[in-house]
Amino acid sequence: MKRLENVEKNVAGIITNNMKYHAVIDTNVLVSFLLTKNQESSVVKVMELVKEGTIIPLLHSEITKEYNEVLRRCHFGFNETIINDLISILINTGVFCDRKETVESFPDPDDMVFYEVSLSVDDAYLVTGNLKHFPKNGHVVTPAEMLQIIHLAENSGCSVCEPGIDYLSVPLDEINRIIREYRQESKMKQ
Repeated sequence: MKRLENVEKNVAGIITNNMKYHAVIDTNVLVSFLLTKNQESSVVKVMELVKEGTIIPLLHSEITKEYNEVLRRCHFGFNETIINDLISILINTGVFCDRKETVESFPDPDDMVFYEVSLSVDDAYLVTGNLKHFPKNGHVVTPAEMLQIIHLAENSGCSVCEPGIDYLSVPLDEINRIIREYRQESKMKQ
């Protein structure tokens, strides 16, 4: 319960320009959130943005089923009330979506639903701590990369989802160039 209370208190420290980001939150991000003692960690900040409505979770019945099953595993020892509160936050702030089929293969077939739901909404992300489990492209990101994307978008006025970019290692000048190109391409399409 304390972790969720801390999220509520810390939300005021995050400034956004009312931009919304759709993202599937992988179960490992929720586990890390409940395990971490570092209130400044990227998983805590991502969950703060979920709670405040900046990140809108994309959900599916199979995803919520996995959340319930994994978070209740005995070896974690998570409090039942905390699990229920966390899942309620995700459901109350999230949107249930259909899957968009893919031909990609996955080391763990249970991960496919997370990826396919992330494909169902334009410019959506899949936030995970296990990049190796998913195809490499710009919309599958770590919690730290998601925060960097939001920071860059908030400062530039647009969101960007560029395949193959390591958002944490690319210099800001390069990311700003990509954002400029993205804007120009968007204007040309209109």
